[in-house]
Amino acid sequence: MTISPIGGPYFPETYTEPPPPSIAWDHFNLQEEPCHDGLRQPSVALTLAGTTISCCLPINTDISVAGSLATRKEFLEKTFETICRTYPKSAPLYLISMGSDHLLMEYILAKSLKEQGYTLFFIGIDPSYKIADKHTVESLQPVLQTFRREMDVPQEQIRYLSDARHLEKYLPVGAPVVLLESMPPYGYCFMQMEKKQLPGKSIEAFFGGGRIVPKEAANALCLFPKSYATVLKDIIAYGTAIPCPFAIEKDGKETYLDYGVKIAPDGTFYVNLEPQWIKKHLEIAINKLISGMREQDPKRPLSQKEISFILQEIEKFIISKKIPLDCHFSLDYGLGRKAAKDTILKHSVPEYRTLFTLRADATQGYRIDIEEIT
Repeated sequence: MTISPIGGPYFPETYTEPPPPSIAWDHFNLQEEPCHDGLRQPSVALTLAGTTISCCLPINTDISVAGSLATRKEFLEKTFETICRTYPKSAPLYLISMGSDHLLMEYILAKSLKEQGYTLFFIGIDPSYKIADKHTVESLQPVLQTFRREMDVPQEQIRYLSDARHLEKYLPVGAPVVLLESMPPYGYCFMQMEKKQLPGKSIEAFFGGGRIVPKEAANALCLFPKSYATVLKDIIAYGTAIPCPFAIEKDGKETYLDYGVKIAPDGTFYVNLEPQWIKKHLEIAINKLISGMREQDPKRPLSQKEISFILQEIEKFIISKKIPLDCHFSLDYGLGRKAAKDTILKHSVPEYRTLFTLRADATQGYRIDIEEIT
């Protein structure tokens, strides 16, 4: 394309596309402090100076590369650049974070987008905000208050949810949506299974990574052989996190101890348990209970009360049969992730619904995925 001044020769147009914006890291006063994460792995707490907003950087573990400051910066830069390049500023942007915890990654991204002129609605989803153990819930309240104050937006533009199933109440139809996953628990599971060349599983099928919650709020029952009770006692109690599956020796082969039952509102359920006769018995019993509950309307979603009742019946069965398993009620990450994606699919348009994920990887140490939510 050329331009032609009046009475003058033709000149080639020399317009150059401006470089994409980048995060102004000097706007964030970050400092490191010693800490331990929920699985008692050695870590450094990266903190926004003078606040309780933070994240843990693991040290000398399998996820050190994925969880490092350099990797997290790369992830945030790619997420920020993609949003600025593809999302309009003319409509409010809904930034949703799964497992948002202490909110440092979310704060850096949200603050940077706000500086670029975006109107943000932020929704953080984490059981620890309301329905985990009392100590965890109370310890996170200063974090949530500080995030709200530092973002300096109207109160209704920030929501903290304990369960992704509540997302539908706060996501308007047609909303541009970004879904953020920073170090989701299934990433570690995938990495270990790839290293040990074990058969893959869907994200929804993993039990590890969920949060221990009261029976009334649970959608999963995680089961551990009593022979592992001593080993797991401190791990499970600290931070109320269900540990990700880990390798054990079985008949000379490595496998994963990832036993449990989980139930979704649509009636889909997963049973992973040995011996097989117990698994088969539970599958038949769960199908019978669900069918009875939905006898009048087979397509009706199960209520939380009904899901909790089924899980408690399973616990009673295990105890009555003296099956050597410890039971832990949890709010499952995989089911929460699916619920969030399903809600986004119902409420958004294909052009503006993107999932950004940073997770551990067996080959390169980490991977960053940017994909349309489908």
